[in-house]
Amino acid sequence: MLRFILLAALLAAFPPVRGQSTNNLRTYHALSARVVAIDHGMPNAEIAEASITYGLELGYRRQLGRYLGLAVPLRIGVADVGELENPTLFGFDALLKAYPLGTDGPLSPYVHAGAGVVGETGDEPDANHQLPLGLGFNLRLGDNSWANVQGEYRLSNQTARDNVQLGLGYIYRISSIDSDGDGIVNRADACPLAAGPAATNGCPDSDADGIVDAEDACPTTPGDALFGGCPDSDADGTPDSLDRCPLLAGPATLAGCPDTDADGLPDDRDNCPTAAGPPELNGCPNSDGDGVADHNDDCPDLPGLLIYLGCPDTDG
Repeated sequence: MLRFILLAALLAAFPPVRGQSTNNLRTYHALSARVVAIDHGMPNAEIAEASITYGLELGYRRQLGRYLGLAVPLRIGVADVGELENPTLFGFDALLKAYPLGTDGPLSPYVHAGAGVVGETGDEPDANHQLPLGLGFNLRLGDNSWANVQGEYRLSNQTARDNVQLGLGYIYRISSIDSDGDGIVNRADACPLAAGPAATNGCPDSDADGIVDAEDACPTTPGDALFGGCPDSDADGTPDSLDRCPLLAGPATLAGCPDTDADGLPDDRDNCPTAAGPPELNGCPNSDGDGVADHNDDCPDLPGLLIYLGCPDTDG
């Protein structure tokens, strides 16, 4: 049963790879080191005079989320168990840790439980199984490091091997942190809390125009950097937001509308868009200058009067 528990904990700590792995502030790998004080005397009346001894612990940790983590510590130390020659202890545990307040704050208290195997040196070394129950807290020192204080009571299946341990240590995160899961680790991500492509240094670019949303005046429509990320669909130099004819190229002086005959009137307001004419005649030509547009002038090459349809008064 103990082997099954340890195997299950190890499988959870090292899950199979499923495509691209992304680590965030709440899911990571870490290493730990701790100095441990070991007391066999307090929980065992028959060796109540035993002194406190010390050990060294190195461990691997896998944080599974905000509220749950696993730890696999390896420990070595010397135990005072009332014998002439105190044995050296060595072993490892598989621990499940629960963080009732989560791991986001500067102080993260936790409780843990698990199973362990402890061996002893001596004439007849014999491994014993132990069930550690404990509590502790992590004190954040930086983005990737914590100080750790932990106490635990360890139940053993052998006589005079129950013990109490108190440890002080250090935890260091070894995973590359990618808080927004965009595949760019925080240290190289200009926007570590908002997902974005590598082309914009990890900052979001919703319209994929190469201009980050925070600097894009039109963040949901692809555009040109010259216009703050806004589009110019007809490429006439006037952005669509200021272009009265966004799908037809035209000069900026006419709000982006075309003027085919270059008479100063845009085609959509020119009654004769392919023949130049003055604005007072709605852009239509007046070849003889008599004020009657050619298409209404019966004598377009001779100045005349409007009442004679642009022809001269031959009776006068």
